[in-house]
Amino acid sequence: MAKIPENYLPPKDTWPEYLVPEEFADTPMELNIADYLLDRHVREGRGGNVAIKFADKTFTYAQVQTMVNKFGNALKAAGVGVQDRVGIRLVNTPQAVVVIFAIEKIGAIPIPTSPLWSSEEVAFVVNNSEMKYFVVNAPLMGPVETAKANFEFGTKVIVIGGSPDEVKGSGNLSFEEMMEKGAPQLDATMLQANDIGIILYTSGTTGMPKGCVHFVRPAIIEARVVNKYVYKMKPGDILGGAAPVSFAAGFGTFTLLPFEGGAAVSLLPKFSPPDMMDLIGKHKITVLTGLPTAYRALMKFPDFKKYDFSSIRLCTSGGDALGAETLQGWQELTGQPIWEGLGGTEMLHLVTSNTMNPQPVPNSIGKALPGVEIRVVDPTGNDCKPGDVGSMILKGPSGTLYWNPYVDDERLIKSQKKG
Repeated sequence: MAKIPENYLPPKDTWPEYLVPEEFADTPMELNIADYLLDRHVREGRGGNVAIKFADKTFTYAQVQTMVNKFGNALKAAGVGVQDRVGIRLVNTPQAVVVIFAIEKIGAIPIPTSPLWSSEEVAFVVNNSEMKYFVVNAPLMGPVETAKANFEFGTKVIVIGGSPDEVKGSGNLSFEEMMEKGAPQLDATMLQANDIGIILYTSGTTGMPKGCVHFVRPAIIEARVVNKYVYKMKPGDILGGAAPVSFAAGFGTFTLLPFEGGAAVSLLPKFSPPDMMDLIGKHKITVLTGLPTAYRALMKFPDFKKYDFSSIRLCTSGGDALGAETLQGWQELTGQPIWEGLGGTEMLHLVTSNTMNPQPVPNSIGKALPGVEIRVVDPTGNDCKPGDVGSMILKGPSGTLYWNPYVDDERLIKSQKKG
């Protein structure tokens, strides 16, 4: 196993206290994220169920498993070991899901990166995480090629798409050629509860992006909590939306939650109202999720009422204030409310949701999910009175450690100690 240097994580006395609801205490102490989300369903007889819908194609759990095994074996042959970091800069396609599960299945750590990051941000995160490999869609290679000159740890780039000859001519590896050489059988590498499962980087609103470490067992418990109490996905459900799987919110929503419940995901590489509307009817999406801006864009689409929304049973939103007007307008158009919630990169996914109420409350992020304790405090750490503005502090089934926090920002250590 690749050893994580001790100073790459904060001191243990600052680690989060995880609050695990009793109903999820049966989550194994030894597990693998890809095994739990993918292989488990094949073992239990659901291999023929649809896992991914993309354009006119469908992929079953068994088919996805085979592709994951092939790329996982290719990564191992390329020298990727347990707890090595492998970055992704990908659009929403079946290959993106395959890459993520393959990284997880061999016990390595996926590092999602925003497709919108500049070459400076790319180089910083590649170096900060010490990526061994970086998997990138060919159309997103521009900033990566620029950043390569500043890679400090010999990170190699694997390109999905493009001409194999051109890819290799640029000193990169071809995803397609690696897939051809990978064997279709692969056993999952089991990890311990507090081995690292995922490192999600923040948006970098206060400087360069910060790495948020999530351990394997808390990540699975968070997925179980959110799916049971918010999305309630099961075999036959199809989740739709457009958040990129290559960044924090989309990663959790589209690669953890539907697969936790044995459901399917409908993938859309880039959001546009007509494309989203087409997929809702074409893929029979049952659960729709998106930013408030996405819902507003759909509502303004001239041909909105011509589309069939009858398959949808649940609509969720977060990432920005939904607002009473959007909530009411959407419900009038579709007959479905939008259930708003609040999550964060540091907590992996949602910590509150309106699904904890009988009906959505306008201009509200809802109530805490099971296991989540929330306080709003003033600058001295005392609880605020109702109506006062303060800082929210919380703990729950998930929580974060800041990765490599001493590199450029002692403030992260202070923040870790407070939280």
